[in-house]
Amino acid sequence: MLRVLGALMAVLSLGACVTGPTRIAGDAVSLNQDVASTEKRFILLNILRAAAGEPAFFASLSNIDSRSRGDLLLAGEVPVSFDADDLAFLPGLNIEDSAPRYTLSTLNSANFTRVMSRPMDLGVFERLLSRRYDRELLLTLMIGEIGWGTQPLVNDPDLAGPSAVRRRIRLLAALGLGTEPLLGDNTLFEDMEQDDVLELIEEQGIASSRLSIVPDRQTGGFDVIGEPGGFRLCFRRPPVLDIARLNEQQSARVIDLTCRSWVVSQLGRANLGGRDLKKLSRPQKRRLLESIPEQIEEGRRLLEAIDETERVVGDEVSLTDLLDGLIAQSESGEDDGVGEQELGRLENFGAFAISMRSPIEVMDFVAGLSRPDLALRGVADRRATRPDTAYRGDAARCWTQQTASDCGARTVFHLREGEAFDAVPYRGRDWHVLNRLDDPQDQSSEVLAVIAFMQALATQADELDDVPRVTVLP
Repeated sequence: MLRVLGALMAVLSLGACVTGPTRIAGDAVSLNQDVASTEKRFILLNILRAAAGEPAFFASLSNIDSRSRGDLLLAGEVPVSFDADDLAFLPGLNIEDSAPRYTLSTLNSANFTRVMSRPMDLGVFERLLSRRYDRELLLTLMIGEIGWGTQPLVNDPDLAGPSAVRRRIRLLAALGLGTEPLLGDNTLFEDMEQDDVLELIEEQGIASSRLSIVPDRQTGGFDVIGEPGGFRLCFRRPPVLDIARLNEQQSARVIDLTCRSWVVSQLGRANLGGRDLKKLSRPQKRRLLESIPEQIEEGRRLLEAIDETERVVGDEVSLTDLLDGLIAQSESGEDDGVGEQELGRLENFGAFAISMRSPIEVMDFVAGLSRPDLALRGVADRRATRPDTAYRGDAARCWTQQTASDCGARTVFHLREGEAFDAVPYRGRDWHVLNRLDDPQDQSSEVLAVIAFMQALATQADELDDVPRVTVLP
């Protein structure tokens, strides 16, 4: 009997032990998948609510603990036969309470709502582009209005086929509309001597991670530049069809509107290597354009192919006029001028002026795309975008050859009814979306990822300690 009691004490002494790394890894991965699925369902549920005209309710999981304090875990072999010479044991017994506890935070506070209702910051747009989402997809989600003639064109979710809006969005994608940090307005000192720079650092204490000291190879001096104060829109391809039609001022404007990374990469071809971009003269900017005739021609073929495909009856503005309006808005060319604006609403882009949506407006737009699915109406022509391959190199073939499968249309968002592991119940039916593994031509899961990214930034901008929260116990 003493041996039996000893065996039982050995079982009890194993309390709070773990059963091995395989169990830990399995539970951790499973919990991670559950959390990700829950956050995804939160977003999808708000899209369903917005599609039905109901108010959104934002929530987030936090303080997730896989085991609450005081949980019991017993593991060991339990004797079932009490023969004095030979004890018989069950293979094992686990008694545990490992249900996770977590905090459900409501995010509908004034600060969170303010951030979600603010037009998209260009820095956020830049981060999304860096994650390699297709450019046209992001432009379709982010642009609310475009063009400033008599009135702007509205990027409505119902515009599934060719339209004046889609034509301009695809032309912007072909020009490589992107963002880059502002630098022009942050130069604190120019052409300083080396001794003066050292004196500022040593005596005035200006050394800081927010400052950069940049040598000017042309003058031999040094520029002290502050931390970038924001972002601006720029084009990764020069917005021009024919440089012969441009005067010197217009040529300078084209370079001002083109992203600095491209300009720097082309300086050597124009024998301008080592030049300070802010100090390029108008003749030098003209020379830069004249040094890349093959790139200008390649871009012209792509733009004209897209324009021929996307032009619709009633849209009377020609491609030439669109680009002329873009480069005729500023008298700059010597300074940064309008090209260094960081505004979301860029009236100075002429017929290409855009108004950026807020995160909540992006969600409303996606809700509009899903409304026919929610109403169980057959959709003959869904809103679709082209992948980045349709805008690269000799991509004109993507618009002239219907068999170019590597640059075919992809659905922006498609809400599907039916059972799925991450389906959301709403009004008596289950709804879900597919990811790119399920359907390579369906971008629905990527759209949810974009919304999740924007919501996460808005959550970080909010003070969660001040919002209502509920801790859910096991």
